[in-house]
Amino acid sequence: MKVIFLDIDGVLNGFSTTKETTPEGYLFVEDRLVARLQKIIESTGAQVVLSSSWRLEAKEFTGKEVDGEDLTLLKEKLAEFGISIIGMTCNRGAYRGWQIRRYLKDHPEIDKWIVLDDMPTYEFQEHINTKYVIQTFCNNGISDLEVENAIELL
Repeated sequence: MKVIFLDIDGVLNGFSTTKETTPEGYLFVEDRLVARLQKIIESTGAQVVLSSSWRLEAKEFTGKEVDGEDLTLLKEKLAEFGISIIGMTCNRGAYRGWQIRRYLKDHPEIDKWIVLDDMPTYEFQEHINTKYVIQTFCNNGISDLEVENAIELL
């Protein structure tokens, strides 16, 4: 199974994104950037695991009956492009890399994976192989070149 560990801010939105915000004040995602994610998924058959802080609104973390409004809006937008979220990294550990490593350990069926994130790769290096981390530029979100790199890695 192929997986994309997906951050939202700086990947599916950026400073160039319209100023539309979610109820909690997050900058919302941009269609042209979601379309780039869709291209990766269609080209590779990969599935999405949310590693973004947006996951912290999930009912599995909050104990509420439903996901928060921001996460619900995100899921609806991704669904417009035929994208669903199959899982989310845990909320333990201080580092996203550790959380991803834990998810990989708990899901041995994953044989190929990448991370799409605007965090610098050194934030991951202690926990996972940074060869699989594609760092986006937070101002612009995911670029066509990063899409091609992701497809090549997967």
